[in-house]
Amino acid sequence: MNKSKFFSVALLTGIMVLSASALFATPPSATPIDGGLSLVLGSCAIYGAKKIRDARKKA
Repeated sequence: MNKSKFFSVALLTGIMVLSASALFATPPSATPIDGGLSLVLGSCAIYGAKKIRDARKKA
């Protein structure tokens, strides 16, 4: 491996390690509710649409 390629790989590895540690250094500000709540509401909407479609198909 030549010197320039080794330097590039070492530099990119160092940047990735430092950026990952910087991301975890900040404490969480609040509990995220939107992610889970939107999944629950979306799944309820899909389930309701399926029930309505099945009821119409049956009648």
